[in-house]
Amino acid sequence: MADKNRILEELVATARANDISLEELAAAFDEPPQAETAETRDEKSAILTRVLAYLGGIFVFAGLGVFIAMNWEDMNFAARVIITLGSGIAAFILALIAVNDERYEKAATPLFLIAALLQPTGLLVIFEEYYRGNEWETIGLIVSGVMAAQQIMTMLKTQRSTLLFTGLVFASAFLMILFEKLDIDYEVSAMVLGASLLSLSVGLNGTKHDVITPFWYLVGSGCFLFGVFDLIERTPIEVLFIAVASGLVYMSTVVRSRTLLFVSTVAMLSYIGYFSAEHFVQSIGWPIALVLFGLLLIGMSAMAFKINKKYISANPGGI
Repeated sequence: MADKNRILEELVATARANDISLEELAAAFDEPPQAETAETRDEKSAILTRVLAYLGGIFVFAGLGVFIAMNWEDMNFAARVIITLGSGIAAFILALIAVNDERYEKAATPLFLIAALLQPTGLLVIFEEYYRGNEWETIGLIVSGVMAAQQIMTMLKTQRSTLLFTGLVFASAFLMILFEKLDIDYEVSAMVLGASLLSLSVGLNGTKHDVITPFWYLVGSGCFLFGVFDLIERTPIEVLFIAVASGLVYMSTVVRSRTLLFVSTVAMLSYIGYFSAEHFVQSIGWPIALVLFGLLLIGMSAMAFKINKKYISANPGGI
């Protein structure tokens, strides 16, 4: 007991000497020890598992790629099919197993990606050996169609965003080749494909798969704007391209997509530069008119914001 009193006296003396208040001492004693919680350990373990899974997938694919490249010329047909299509099917099966096992679930994504690269390669090897025709569109339709069906059907079963992404890649390739085979003008093909991808991306907003929408907003809007511009270039309605790009700017604010806003803004600025070089290269009034028009639009946007805040947002029952 004497030792305890002595320790308390020393503690009080030390606290007074260092100007430590009673509240600070109480807070120090009440503070729980900084121990690593089970949740923190699980989070660190999940990150490490994911990193190792991706690195493992990269090294496996790199090893296969190097091996195939080094020995391709020395392989016979059967060996080429086994190393490409066989490895792709094996990776696909392993990915399906990993999806249903929590211990290896993080390895499913790199395995699905490896399978999506190797399987079409193996199919092309088979066609190269046995198909003697020169219609590459037919081969492309079969390979992309089979792969799109596989990826999308598996996605419906597993609900993996990776499979939806690869399925859209193969489906887009299928449509592009189909349009080419049907001799549809590339401008119309680009517009149809772009509009389809934009509509699909809008539909995916707010779902568990919206992580892939930025890429498809980029591809879809780029294809659509490219098709529109090529269709109306050097025609009396060419200036309508500004209206189309402006519509996509409005759409980007509705769906809250920075990617779509970026693409439509770049398209609008590019067209203004193109139009100025074509028609007003020597006119000093044209850039001034653009600046004034821009200031007018900024003023209108400020007015619209005030109207929305005062009359629309303040009246939730309004339309």
